[in-house]
Amino acid sequence: MISTNSIWLYFSNINIDLESFYGVAIIAALICPIFIVYKYFRPDIIISSIAGTAIFFILFTKMLTILSYLTTTIVFPFQDKNLNQIDLMLGFNFTDLVIFVDSSPLITTILSEFYYSSLYHIIFITIILGIKSPQYIMEFCNLYLMCLLATIVVAIFLPAIDPYEYLKIPLEYVNTLGHGTGRSQTEHILLLRNQGEFTIVLGEMKGLINFPSFHTALAILIPYSVRKIKYIFPLLVLSSAIVLIATLPIGGHYLIDIIGGAIITTLMIFIYNKFSIL
Repeated sequence: MISTNSIWLYFSNINIDLESFYGVAIIAALICPIFIVYKYFRPDIIISSIAGTAIFFILFTKMLTILSYLTTTIVFPFQDKNLNQIDLMLGFNFTDLVIFVDSSPLITTILSEFYYSSLYHIIFITIILGIKSPQYIMEFCNLYLMCLLATIVVAIFLPAIDPYEYLKIPLEYVNTLGHGTGRSQTEHILLLRNQGEFTIVLGEMKGLINFPSFHTALAILIPYSVRKIKYIFPLLVLSSAIVLIATLPIGGHYLIDIIGGAIITTLMIFIYNKFSIL
């Protein structure tokens, strides 16, 4: 993956602000000795599992996000018209949902808090799995990697911008939600597709994949990973259900994005369990 990104970057107009990545690189470098010591010299499955998972998410998620920036430069036609038409066929109207959510500051706040809680969920289940079921940490990491790669590949051929931009949602409909809600990735997508000079800065990286929704994949994988832990599983099912709802107005997704993300996640879980390919 490093070699793929490096070669692609060399021949593209995309640059990386390396200084912005120094912090995460230092953190990963500090955790590595802990992982090595407790994996090979003083075996401790709990400490080594948690440390290994931390390194995985620090390094691999950044590399995969960079890959998603690179693949966005592959210009296939936007599919927003088709995605919106499918939503309407399913009886879902994005504009109506936005108006409803925006009418309630409480609902907007709750959905926003849950939507942006993914990092805390990952930290929480890493610790819980490390203590209770360390054997499931590898499963979670592998499924996370498989789902993210699958969504990146699908998004190459079925790119979308976002329903806020495509439907031209009026400003008066997002007084509570805020004008930037669900559109944070739009500027980056358009710049990348125009093949102009672009610099990736760690603190400014966005999730560029609209269809299928990776946020949906993560919302499914998080409770799935703790399915054997009796008292944690139902709580994470509930919180993930709220995340799925929030992914529509807060993440700026079509309903079919959520359905597509759920289908891909289910398929990846089936493949992993059936063939144990990783």
